[in-house]
Amino acid sequence: MQLILSRQAGVVDATGASTVLAPLDAALLAWLAIEGPTSRARLAALLWPEHQAAAARNTLRQRLHQLHKRLGGPVVTGSATLALAEGVAHDLADADTLLDGVAVEVGGEFAAWLDQQRGRRGARVRRSLVELARM
Repeated sequence: MQLILSRQAGVVDATGASTVLAPLDAALLAWLAIEGPTSRARLAALLWPEHQAAAARNTLRQRLHQLHKRLGGPVVTGSATLALAEGVAHDLADADTLLDGVAVEVGGEFAAWLDQQRGRRGARVRRSLVELARM
């Protein structure tokens, strides 16, 4: 299964069928793709900073269950620490954008991280354009 999270957050399976992800699902997968394995408690706090810890963990558990059900298989694995499932590939390392056009309504630390990622990618694109203009 290939994970594609750029302009339109979605998952493409081996047959080429694509599924558009809900913004929070896209945010969760983008974090795991870029930052790597992360504790369940940290992810819950990042994505639901306004919830109490137990409620945030429960919401994360429900989202993971729905994601698994919707995609017909595991995309995220782990118990205490979550990671992308084996065989899940993504295109985020070299992507020029991250969750572009996706309204991820999460505040706090996740919002700061997303802004930083978008800023880095935008700066990389600008540098590339300047280099091309100089040729």
